[in-house]
Amino acid sequence: LDRDQVGGIVHLVANAVEGLTPDHVTIVDNTGAILNRKRPGLVPGELTKAQLAYQAMVEHRLRKRIQTMLDQVLGEGQSVVRVNATLNFRRVEETREQFDPKGRALAEREKLREKSSGSRIVPVGVPGVLSNIPGPNGKVASPPLGPKNGTETRYSKKKDIEHYDVTRTMSHIVEPTGTVARISVSVLVNGRTRTVAGKNGETSVYEPRTPEEIASFTRIVQNAIGYDAARGDTVVVDSVPFVRPESSEPGNQEARMAERLKPFMPLLEIFLGGLLVLVFSLFILKPILQSMVTKAVPLPAQGPAGISVPVQETEREMIRSSKEDVARMTQEDPSQAAQVLRLWLKEK
Repeated sequence: LDRDQVGGIVHLVANAVEGLTPDHVTIVDNTGAILNRKRPGLVPGELTKAQLAYQAMVEHRLRKRIQTMLDQVLGEGQSVVRVNATLNFRRVEETREQFDPKGRALAEREKLREKSSGSRIVPVGVPGVLSNIPGPNGKVASPPLGPKNGTETRYSKKKDIEHYDVTRTMSHIVEPTGTVARISVSVLVNGRTRTVAGKNGETSVYEPRTPEEIASFTRIVQNAIGYDAARGDTVVVDSVPFVRPESSEPGNQEARMAERLKPFMPLLEIFLGGLLVLVFSLFILKPILQSMVTKAVPLPAQGPAGISVPVQETEREMIRSSKEDVARMTQEDPSQAAQVLRLWLKEK
């Protein structure tokens, strides 16, 4: 059982009992090992089972895509393809805030205008305490006045306030996991075999693929996998002679089959011999003996039951003797007996 199946059993048992939680359920195997033991977290960089399965699926899909194309061009069994895909399973979330100083926009404008006019008395005389002390008569001496006893003033104020907002872009990016980071492909292509006439007869000469063909196969593979040089993809195509297994030839297949059946030949001979004796006795010997006995032996007087006893005994003796002869012939030469049986079956 894998981890998901064990987890399913745990939750099934926990839901079947009221108040039982999965933490209080333990699954053990026939050796007593705990199957639902909590495992420590993954080591950083370690791939999970699901991630490895997804990686294998991606590699198989790419390999099948390449293999089917090459089989259509070269024929089945004329190429070998291997794919190694490096995937990125990192989960990345990124929030960006960008400002464009050139893209300003007026958001708020404020204008302030202030204006006033009037007159006020300007103090004259010597500043200090003496000018404010009363005289002998109890009055403060009046300061001398100038030509004018006041000054006219005017006040004006302007204020303009403008608020600008800079163009701002907020973006939240979540990168998908399981993206292809790098693909490496190796392809072996079988060359051609040309028959050449020589002194000792015709011989087979191996010819590798030309550089033009290798370059064409490389482009085909690159297009099939979505080749991207920026991410470091590599494609290697080479022409090598393929070694055919000996068992692929018809003569070698028969020899290997005979070698496998060799330990069972004694039992097979005994079985065929017994079968031959049985068939020969039932379908050949018995009808012949019956016809011979009927012609050669006169019918004696019948007994009370109407059965000829001497004829039956003679028939049994001849059948028993013939069976012994057939069994002896089968044991001495099983192949000859099998050949006789085959000839008889063909005649039938």
